[in-house]
Amino acid sequence: MAGKHSSEKQDSKHKNHALEAKLKAMEQEFLELRETLQRVQADFENAMKRKEKEIALREQGAKASVLKAFLPVLDSVEEALKHSKEPGLKQLKEQLLQAFKANGVSVIDAKGKFNHKTMECMMCSCNPKKENDIVLEVFQKGYLFNGSVLRPARVMINACEEKNEKKGDVNEQGYRD
Repeated sequence: MAGKHSSEKQDSKHKNHALEAKLKAMEQEFLELRETLQRVQADFENAMKRKEKEIALREQGAKASVLKAFLPVLDSVEEALKHSKEPGLKQLKEQLLQAFKANGVSVIDAKGKFNHKTMECMMCSCNPKKENDIVLEVFQKGYLFNGSVLRPARVMINACEEKNEKKGDVNEQGYRD
């Protein structure tokens, strides 16, 4: 009997060890599956965020395209107002400006120093009384859409060649005198 009881204890211990090993293996598998699930969930959330950004960018691009198409209409109305004081034209201009403003469009301030990011130099002129790179005239207004250039301001800038007394003037052949 004592041998039988000892044998049962050994079998029981063996079964306990086997069950513990199986439990540890299942716990490990559970942890790995949970980690995989968390990675998949994070990947899915990142993909959704990327998709939302892509959609927003596409919508902004489409909106910018439509707004840009109406800029020549505004230009024409402003030009017509220079030659006519028709109240309907003034009202139309105000409505267009309000619609642009409501959709994130603003006029580029093209006064002062030339800004290559928001302006396009169409001509240069020399006025020695003014500083170089100063806007002398605005040919066409520029506009920003939510901070990005929708259409650059087209301008004429002051660009006088400066004489360098130390090195002398440059002659017609490009040599210093």
